[in-house]
Amino acid sequence: MRAKGFSRIIYFLLLVTFAGVTYAAPDSKPADRLITKAEFIARIVDYFGWPHRMEFNDIWKAPAKLVADIAEGAEYARQIETAVDFGVVELDAAGCFYPLNPVSRQEAAGMLADLFMLSFGDNALWCFMDRNEIKPQYAKAVNAMVGLGFMQGKSASLFRPDDLLTQSEFQTIFDRITMTVVAPVQAVPNPNSIAPRRYIKLWTPTPGATIYFTSDGSQPTDKSPVYSVATNGHINEMLSEKQLPERDVIYKAFATKPGMISSPVRTFTWHLYRPMVSEFSHRQLIEKSATRPAVYQIWSDSESVRAMAYYIEGQE
Repeated sequence: MRAKGFSRIIYFLLLVTFAGVTYAAPDSKPADRLITKAEFIARIVDYFGWPHRMEFNDIWKAPAKLVADIAEGAEYARQIETAVDFGVVELDAAGCFYPLNPVSRQEAAGMLADLFMLSFGDNALWCFMDRNEIKPQYAKAVNAMVGLGFMQGKSASLFRPDDLLTQSEFQTIFDRITMTVVAPVQAVPNPNSIAPRRYIKLWTPTPGATIYFTSDGSQPTDKSPVYSVATNGHINEMLSEKQLPERDVIYKAFATKPGMISSPVRTFTWHLYRPMVSEFSHRQLIEKSATRPAVYQIWSDSESVRAMAYYIEGQE
């Protein structure tokens, strides 16, 4: 009987081995995998709510930068393109982003502290024996993240700045930040282009927060005007005849919510330009082929409201 039972056990082990099955205890958890650059940036972009350039109509927006190592339609492609447009990430000399690369702890601290405008005056890193391993460009960010309690050392005496960030570590850090501080005010259109007019929208991703703003260059306070899309909509800023040919539109804004740390004041600058006289210009949008006509856009920069005039050459 023992021999027969033993043979059954051997048969079961062989079956499991050849089937490639690994037994795990009922209470065991899957290994926490590393977060990639693409996943990290996608979560940031989705949280802040920055629109992709194809999601809003702005005929004056700056030309798109091509991300050389991201295929069109690839997972997280739109978020990466958006992050590049808003200056959140930089590409290398070859135009590459390296989406599958991991993210180190100090790189994550640098990005998060910058986006949430975090700072901490005291030295919070004195207890870490490896503090000199933190790169100079990340030192203030790591100090802020540790000092504010959003990141901790891997032990009481080691921060491990070059250790790679896992999915769960990112979520823990991100939850600590977003539950403690009000996110900085965001704005569209992107201030990285010049236009004769701008329709300005402000928001913060923190639910229930109140935005205070000024548009005269002064510092906003909780006595300043309150902005909301429901009451203000998209604020139209343009050039009057007396202001031609150019001026800067400067908004300053911060957001507050009871029980949370208010966001720092953020400054937005849009440069408006409209010449008194300007020749008509054009550019070809679509080349002519056997199955489609050529399409040209025509405009004059001296117009207060640029006409969306198009010339179609050929049969439809």
